[in-house]
Amino acid sequence: MSIRRICTATAVGLISTIGALAQTGPRLTFEVAVIKVPAPTAQNSSAATGIKVTAQQVTVGRTSLLRLTEIAYGIGNAHIEGPAWLRNPQSANDVRLFDIAAKLPPGATPAQVPQMLQALLENRFKLTARKTSKLADTYALVVGKNGPKFPKKEPSGDQPSNLDFTSGPNGMQIMGVKISAGANGGTRMEASSPSGLIEILSKAVLPTPVIDKTGLNGSYDIKFEIPPFDRNLSSADGSIAPADLQEWTRISLFAAMEKIGLKMEKQKNPVETLVIDHLEKAPTEN
Repeated sequence: MSIRRICTATAVGLISTIGALAQTGPRLTFEVAVIKVPAPTAQNSSAATGIKVTAQQVTVGRTSLLRLTEIAYGIGNAHIEGPAWLRNPQSANDVRLFDIAAKLPPGATPAQVPQMLQALLENRFKLTARKTSKLADTYALVVGKNGPKFPKKEPSGDQPSNLDFTSGPNGMQIMGVKISAGANGGTRMEASSPSGLIEILSKAVLPTPVIDKTGLNGSYDIKFEIPPFDRNLSSADGSIAPADLQEWTRISLFAAMEKIGLKMEKQKNPVETLVIDHLEKAPTEN
């Protein structure tokens, strides 16, 4: 696995972010939100992709409706049921990406952004959806018999938001997890909590949901590496079968977790599912 491969997975919406929040009062909305379709020449460019949250604004770059729905409801795309075109586009109109610049209301926090995105999808894309729960195959992240092999640490004031995706010369920050180049072409991951680690494992790397059953609270210094893909598993023409890559990734991750005192166990657990009853392909005008 390489940083490029993980970045590609992020761009096409294989990751998600923090769970949708329980609402105890009127749902917040953006003060103003401008939605644009990137120029055709920019659809596959290296332009900014994903979401960035500051004190005053949310900026979304080249992001699909499926990905926006993931962010808004905190549900991985494998557990979003909706119109066929959302997951299996048949035309250019189905795969359009969107740029969004939205102003936060005074006093709003990054943790409240998902509910504002829900309101935006409902108001501008006419989304109607409902949540259900289904028993599904999952992996449970648990502590190994000898305990965790990473230290606890004092949380710093500059912890990255679980909503942020940033990329630079020293690696990427995705959902509070730093991803950078590891030894011998591998990939190094650094997380400050099991929850951030699970976001990456469950929504960027593994196709199966991962449930946190570590019982670990607070901030930690979690670091591990995934070795580069074994090219000997490639076909004669150098191509890699998706199933082979998936299985290799699973084995590599399980081994990496064991090295830091964690373990992945296969379990049946309730998994939240979002059922979309209606969604427009294009937003109402700004």
